[in-house]
Amino acid sequence: MTVPNFRQSREDMVMRYMKRGYLQMPKLAESMRRAPRELFVEPHFSHLVYSDRPIPIPPSKGDCHPLAYQHPLFYEPLDLQKGDSFLEVGTGSGYGAAQWL
Repeated sequence: MTVPNFRQSREDMVMRYMKRGYLQMPKLAESMRRAPRELFVEPHFSHLVYSDRPIPIPPSKGDCHPLAYQHPLFYEPLDLQKGDSFLEVGTGSGYGAAQWL
């Protein structure tokens, strides 16, 4: 079994989202490049983290992590600046908030 190249997959995802217009802010693009989404899911789902597919959140029945492209759609309109605070509630694993650290 080959080990996924998460760094390259993450870069491919960012470029794909920029090309599709989902991701426009350079600051958010950089944060998505830095945030290792594979650390926010169960290890046996890590092969899905940079695909545009739902990832289950065990042990719940039916709950899924938001698709990665949803994060820029949620956060870019907020136009968060250094020193701003926001509260993220009920959005899955915490990956979205980690992008702003």
